[in-house]
Amino acid sequence: MALYNGIEVPDNETARVAAVKSYGVLGTPPEQDYDDIVELAVAVTGCQVGYIAFFDEAYSRLKARYNIPLDRPDRPRELSLCSPTIMQTDLLIVPDLSQELRYANLPAVKNPPHAKFYCAMPLINHEGYALGTLCVWDPEEKTLTPEQQQSVRRLARLLISKLEDRKSALELEVEQGGLVDALDNTKHKLTVSEEILYNVFPDAIAERLLAREPVVPE
Repeated sequence: MALYNGIEVPDNETARVAAVKSYGVLGTPPEQDYDDIVELAVAVTGCQVGYIAFFDEAYSRLKARYNIPLDRPDRPRELSLCSPTIMQTDLLIVPDLSQELRYANLPAVKNPPHAKFYCAMPLINHEGYALGTLCVWDPEEKTLTPEQQQSVRRLARLLISKLEDRKSALELEVEQGGLVDALDNTKHKLTVSEEILYNVFPDAIAERLLAREPVVPE
């Protein structure tokens, strides 16, 4: 079992963090698609608070939030409600956080509005890495029906799909950028070659060489 600042972390932590960073989502501003998913999660569960969090080496970084101030800073992993969730493979529900030792002293539980009920789904990509969580919580103890729980799972799958689309777009952008660089480099080499030919040979011969035409001695 691997530990970070006293909390359990995945054994594949280094590869997991690299996977998170490959989606280009850390530190980016709010986006409507992600906000919509959080609002839907809040609506289907009846909870007051919701968010999407991604975990890098040290922090739980919010990508979307509902009823959480925009200026609230990202929390260290050891202070995040969702640190245990990325160790799971399915929906995690805690009816009363204050009664659980690993949660009771966390800021979200100790400070107003005092999180009590907690429900979160780990965001696991096709490689099996837990990138983060889709989370909702409420200051009142609650229960969710099987249908509500399944809705949270569906929203998490939708979120993963959007992340994969994002990664594909980034990879395509890099490939296209590389192609442009290669073309620019080729053009530069051709320009240099032209300069060399015109400096070495008479113009008429240089033009024939550039046109790949045979040069017949006169």
